Amino acid sequence: MPEIYAPGHSPEKTLACQVSSVEALNASVYRIELLAPAGSKLDYLPGQYLELHVAGQQLPYSIANAPDPQQPRRLELQISDHNEVTAGIIAELSSAAENRSTMKVTLAKGDCFLNELPKQPILLVCAGTGFSQIKCLAEAILAQDPEHEVHLYWSNRSLDEFYLYDTPKHWADEFTNFNFHPVLEAGVDSWQGRAGWIYEVIHEDFDDLQNVQMYACGSPTMVHGTLDQLEKLGLSEANMHSDVFSYAPREKK
Repeated sequence: MPEIYAPGHSPEKTLACQVSSVEALNASVYRIELLAPAGSKLDYLPGQYLELHVAGQQLPYSIANAPDPQQPRRLELQISDHNEVTAGIIAELSSAAENRSTMKVTLAKGDCFLNELPKQPILLVCAGTGFSQIKCLAEAILAQDPEHEVHLYWSNRSLDEFYLYDTPKHWADEFTNFNFHPVLEAGVDSWQGRAGWIYEVIHEDFDDLQNVQMYACGSPTMVHGTLDQLEKLGLSEANMHSDVFSYAPREKK
């Protein structure tokens, strides 16, 4: 009798994937495209991550594309080059792409995923390259129900850090109930949009967060801080989903 696994908890697989391309999206963020071996099955849910076997380590990266039957072998990562270690990883990936060679990945991991679409409005909240996980979730939501109410809040410190700004902007233009809220932590003269802490902007839009589902991707400080600031509006760990709650949990209050 075949084993039955809970959604999101299928056995992990390690695959040797071809590094198809490495593309600079801005001065420090790169899009990595991988191709799984022909005939292999990529078994993951939107929001989950993989571990990339690189530089003698297994490093976690969000899968940035939702499963797509038209491109069943494709995996997208978005990696920031912000120190010597990550610069070396980008260099190793670039070399693999030039040589059409492979790198191993292990997937799928993570408890912050979308299995069934909830009936409530969905808030997708991220900072920096946390957009990679949020992009995957947004693609899956729009594929399942283009009319679902979605609010995507993406916070950055500077304008050039919105490395795929046109992607959520396109979703907001195309889908009536998809709302994109780019947020700068501090306003600048050239910015006509919203500025401040991301929880402040969410508070401006919502008086009650009891009847929403929030998916958040960012640093532990950002995720826990957003929860703390919005608890008075009804947000709790019961309706806020983040991998932070697994890898950087806090003591229960």
